[in-house]
Amino acid sequence: DIVLGSNNVTADSDIAIRTHTSGDIVGAGMLKGTAGSVTLTADTGSIMVDDVTAGTDANITTGTGDISMRDIIADRNVSVMTDNGNIGISTLDTDGNAGITTEKGDITIGTADVEGNAGITTDNGDITIDNADVAGNASVGTTEGNIGIDSLATQGSAGITTEKGDITIDDADVAGDANIGTTEGSIDITNL
Repeated sequence: DIVLGSNNVTADSDIAIRTHTSGDIVGAGMLKGTAGSVTLTADTGSIMVDDVTAGTDANITTGTGDISMRDIIADRNVSVMTDNGNIGISTLDTDGNAGITTEKGDITIGTADVEGNAGITTDNGDITIDNADVAGNASVGTTEGNIGIDSLATQGSAGITTEKGDITIDDADVAGDANIGTTEGSIDITNL
């Protein structure tokens, strides 16, 4: 395990933290790459860090394990990925694109402000989004699971799909095309 405690780590360029084989990355402080990227990688293990601020890209990846982040802020792109595990992000803010992906697990996002495109996908799990504002296109999809969105605003198109599961949207403001569909389940939209 790599335990950062509540210490803040700041670098003028890139920050890269990696566990080889197995182990968690845990920290209650801030990791800040002022003019560079922040990369956290665990082959097998969870990543639980409060704050990540990247001057360029933020890349958070684990093969098997959960990812739990309070704040992710990046001047460019954000990539959060696990093959097998849940992803929870309280606040996501990027001037670029955001890709949040798990093959097997739930995805929960509190607030997302994305200046580019946003892709949020899981093959097997539920997706819950409280509030997302996307300047580009938004794609939210699961093969087997439910999708619940309190508020989504996008200047581009929105694709919200599940093959086996229900879709519930309280409020969506989509400037482009809206493709919302399920093969086996129900769709409940309050305001579109």
